[in-house]
Amino acid sequence: DASTLGKATWVNNVTLWSQLVNAPNKNISKVAWPPHGWEHSADPTLNSTGFILSAQAIRLRWNLRQGNENEIRLSKAFEVQFLDKIQKFLDAENTQSRVVYAVSQSMDFESDGGTSGDIFSFSMTITIMCTYASFVNGGGNWVSTKGPLTNAGVIAAALSIGFSFGFCSLIGVPYVSIVGVMPYLIAGLGVDDMFLILSAWKDVGMQDSIERHIGLTFKRAATGITITSLTDLIAFLVGATTPFPSVRYFCIYTGIAVIVCYLNQIFFFGACLVLHSRRVYANRHMFTCQVVEPKDKMIEDGQPLCRIIWCNGSAPETPEADDSLCEALPRRFLPYIVKHTVVKILIIIAFLGLLSAGIYGTANLQEGLEITNIYAHDSYMATHTIVSEQYFGRGGAMVQLVFDQPISYWEAEERSKINQLFTSLLNSSFVMKDVRVSWLEYFEDYLQKNGEIMPITNNEFISSLKKFITWSDNVTQTTFAADVKFSEDATSIVASRMYVRADNFKTSTEEGDMMLGIRDLVKSSTLPVFSYSAAFIYYEQYVSVLKSTLQTVGIALLAMFIVGLIMIPHPASILFVVVAMAMIVTNLFGMMYFWDLTLNSVTMIEIVLSIGFTVDACAHVAHAFMTSGATTRNERMSQGLTRVGVPVINAAVTSILGVIMLVNAKSYVFKSFFKLMLLVNCLGLAHGLIFLPVTLSLIGPSIKKSWSSSVENEDGSVTGSNTTSG
Repeated sequence: DASTLGKATWVNNVTLWSQLVNAPNKNISKVAWPPHGWEHSADPTLNSTGFILSAQAIRLRWNLRQGNENEIRLSKAFEVQFLDKIQKFLDAENTQSRVVYAVSQSMDFESDGGTSGDIFSFSMTITIMCTYASFVNGGGNWVSTKGPLTNAGVIAAALSIGFSFGFCSLIGVPYVSIVGVMPYLIAGLGVDDMFLILSAWKDVGMQDSIERHIGLTFKRAATGITITSLTDLIAFLVGATTPFPSVRYFCIYTGIAVIVCYLNQIFFFGACLVLHSRRVYANRHMFTCQVVEPKDKMIEDGQPLCRIIWCNGSAPETPEADDSLCEALPRRFLPYIVKHTVVKILIIIAFLGLLSAGIYGTANLQEGLEITNIYAHDSYMATHTIVSEQYFGRGGAMVQLVFDQPISYWEAEERSKINQLFTSLLNSSFVMKDVRVSWLEYFEDYLQKNGEIMPITNNEFISSLKKFITWSDNVTQTTFAADVKFSEDATSIVASRMYVRADNFKTSTEEGDMMLGIRDLVKSSTLPVFSYSAAFIYYEQYVSVLKSTLQTVGIALLAMFIVGLIMIPHPASILFVVVAMAMIVTNLFGMMYFWDLTLNSVTMIEIVLSIGFTVDACAHVAHAFMTSGATTRNERMSQGLTRVGVPVINAAVTSILGVIMLVNAKSYVFKSFFKLMLLVNCLGLAHGLIFLPVTLSLIGPSIKKSWSSSVENEDGSVTGSNTTSG
C-alpha cells in the first residue's frame, strides 16, 4: 500500500499501467507528450495536438518520498516489498507485454548479491590450496614428508583473513563488495611465504640441533618473505591514499591481513615447523608419532611387508632426498635457461615482442565500467539495463542546475542570466537541444495563460508562485513543489533547481568529458549555480581513475625500489627488478585490452594489489642471484634458480589454483579479479623465472670478492663481510 509504505507519488501512472500492462496495442491517444512520471517513450508517434498515438516502449517512473529519516526507511522497505511482489504479479497476470523493472536500490542489491553468491567458493579454494601444497611437499617417507605441515601454512593465512574482517569491522571500516576478493589474495600470499620457509628448511639440511636448524631456516627465508610482505603492504598503503572510498576500504582490509599473515607465518607456522622438526629428528611417524626404523633396516630385520611399506621412515640425508616430482623437475630443468647463449637471445627477443604487444594494448585500453557488467547475466537488473539502453539510449542523464542561494527571480536581469545559461548549455554538444525543464518558464506560461504579468516584488512573486505550484488543473505543475525550496517562513526562495538532459554518448570517456564540459559552462555563469546528476558518481571515476592508477602505481614502484635497496645487497640488482616490474605492469595493462577489460575503480584495486605480486618472483630471484656463493654470472643464476625456483613456481601455481574457482563467477568483481590474478601470476612467473634470470646472467652485477655478509655456506651459515662491484 503506497499510502503507508513509502507514500509514493503515483499521480496517474497507476491508471496508465493498468491500461497498458495487458493491452500492448491499446490506443493511448489520451496520453500527452512529454508525459509526467516517465522519462519518455521510445519512438513515439504523435497526433496533431501532441498526444501519443503509439510507441515501441514506455518507461514509467514513480518517485518515493525522501523528506526525513522515517520516509527514507519506509521507501526502502517499499522497494524491498516491490521487488518481492512484482515478478510474482507479472507471472500471475500472464501479461502480453514485456515488462522489466528496477528500484533505486537494485544496483546495490544485485552487485552485492552477485558477489555474495560467489563467496562460498572460498572454502573450495582453501581445500584446493591444502591439497596442492600437501601434494607438492609429499615427497620422502613417512618421517621426512612435509605434506601435513603445509596445512598449517594455509591455516595461518586463513586466520589472518578472519582477523582482518573482525578487526576492521570493530574499528568501523565499511565493508564493500570488492573486499570479497581479499581472502583469495591473502591465501595466495600466505602459501607463498610458507613455500619459501619450507624450501629454506629443506635446503639447510639436518643440523646438530633443532634450534640451529630453525635459526638457519629463518635466516635464509626471512629476507625473502619480508621483502614480499613489506612491498605488498606498501602497495596497499599507497592504495589507501586514493580518492576512491572503495579502494581505500579494500586496501585497509588487505593491508591489515598482510601484516597479520606475515606474523602468523613466522610465529604460528614457525611453531608448527618446530614441532615438525622435533618429530623428524626423533624419527617419528607422520600419523602415529611413533618411533620407526629406516626401510633398509626393517628389510634387513625381516619385518612383515605391510609394516615395511606403512611404518618405515628416516630423516632426509640430503636436501633432495625427499623431493616430490613437482620439486625435482624444476630443480633439474630451470638452470638450463641460463646455460645457452642462443636460448638467451631468443628469450630476450620473445619478451621484447611481448612488451611491444603490451604497449599497443596499453595505448588502446579503455576507461570506464559498463553498468551491465556489475550484475549477473541472468539478473533482472541486467535485463532492465539492456532493455533501457535498447529503447531509451545509453544514458541521457537528467542534469540538475541547482541555484543554492537566493536569487531575485522576479527581476528581468536575473531571468536573462538564467536564459543565457540555458542557451550556452543547449548550444553545446553535451546536452540534448530540445529538452529543458524550468519551473520558471512554466510559471511564466502559467501567468500568460491567466492574463497576468510577472510580479515585480518578492512578496507578489512568492504569492503567485505558490498558487502556480498548487494549481490543480494540470498535474504537471505539482511536481515543481520539489524543485523550489522556500524559507521556513515561506516568504522567500532559498534554493531551486532546473534541468537539462545530457546527450547520448557511446563511451564512458565521452560521458566523463560531458560532465566536465557542463561543469565548465555552469561555472562560467555569474549566478550561484552548480550542476549535479546522480550519474555523475559514475562519471567521476572516468575522469580520475587513470590519473589515480598511474600515480598509485608510480608511488608503489618507487617505494618498492627503496625497500629493495635496503633488503637486496646490490643497488644495480634493484634496477633490474624495477625494470622487470615495469614490464609486467605494462604487459598487464596491455593484456587487459586484449581480454576485454577496462580501467575502472574495480580493476584499479586489482592493479594496485598486483603491484605487490609482481615483485615477489623478481625479488626472490634477484636476492638468490646476489647471495649465491658462485663466481660467474651463469653459475650464480643457475644456483639461485635451483634454490628459489621451486617455491616461486609453487606459490604462483597455488595462487592460480586459488582463483580458478572464480572462472565461472557471476559478479564482475570476481570475474575481473580472476583474469587479472591469472595475468599477474603468469606474467610474474615468466619475467621472474625466465626474463630476469637471462638478463642477470648476461649483464647482472659481477662479484670481485665473496659477498659473504649475504652469501650462504653449504650449511646455511653466514660468514665474513666484503664488497661487490658490477
